[in-house]
Amino acid sequence: MGPEGLSVVQSNGEAAGQEVFHVHVHLVPRRHGDDLRLMWDPAPAQPRELAETLQRLSS
Repeated sequence: MGPEGLSVVQSNGEAAGQEVFHVHVHLVPRRHGDDLRLMWDPAPAQPRELAETLQRLSS
């Protein structure tokens, strides 16, 4: 297929949208300008939120 990129998506659990509970991975070929939207809003986090997340991950 010769994609310019590849998105790899894997979800676990009902809260993540999984309906059939087994492991599977979606491989989505990508091209510049394909206008494929992510399933979430990648809005930038505030510096305070990033610091709090780092603290939680470091604990």
